[in-house]
Formats: sequence, C-alpha cells, structure tokens
Amino acid sequence: MLAFGNLRVGLRPYRVCARTNSSSRGRLLPEASYNRAMSTHTIVLQPSGFACEAGEDTSILHAFEAAGIELPNSCRNGTCRTCICRVRSGEAAHRIEWPGLSFDEKREGYILACVAVARSELVIEAPVARRIVWGD
Repeated sequence: MLAFGNLRVGLRPYRVCARTNSSSRGRLLPEASYNRAMSTHTIVLQPSGFACEAGEDTSILHAFEAAGIELPNSCRNGTCRTCICRVRSGEAAHRIEWPGLSFDEKREGYILACVAVARSELVIEAPVARRIVWGD
C-alpha cells in the first residue's frame, strides 16, 4: 500500500519521509523533523565557473536547470550515466541506494547529478555544462 501526505498515528501528525538517507529510510518521521529548516549549499561547476544554490533535498541536476544551466541528462533516475560528473571538493550523497556507478567510480568521487544532492559546498567537474539560451 502506498501512502502520501500526512498520516495520523495516534495523536501525533506524521509525514512520509521522502529522504532516502540511511537514518530515515523506510520510517515515518514526526512532522516537526520533516519540516525542519533545510540548509542550502553553493555548487560550482568547473571549468565553466557556473554556480547555483541548492537545498539538501534538491538534486544537483534540478538545481542547475532552475538556474538556467544545462547538464547532459536523459533518464533522471540514476541508470543511464549521461549526467556523470566528478566532485573536486565538498560532499554529495545519492538519493538512491545504488546509482549506476561502479565501486571504483564512487571511490574516485564520481556522482550522477540527477540523483545526487549537496551535503556541503561543492565544486564539481562538468566540462560540457552550458547556459540555457531561450530564443525569442
């Protein structure tokens, strides 16, 4: 059975937790902890120097798209590897347990931007990033 939105368990309101980190996977969290203030982090792409702000629950790909920067992408679920890039400094985490990366790639700092989120200020190597230009 799938559950969405608020659930009532006893008298305390609970919300299904959308985060998939190891401390919250598969559990209901009190609404107060779900609604806590999220921090934002600056992410910089190299060599272009493009930068954006991203909340801890916003994928790196989505954050850059919202800022008008295009990164290569296709599946948006961590399997096609089109959005692969490398973390040069900072910390990122994947929202899924095992993205389409080998153990060695993960150890070397590669991430999939479509399912990765920033956990600190980040510098990412993404040589084919480009600014989105809208025609008139």
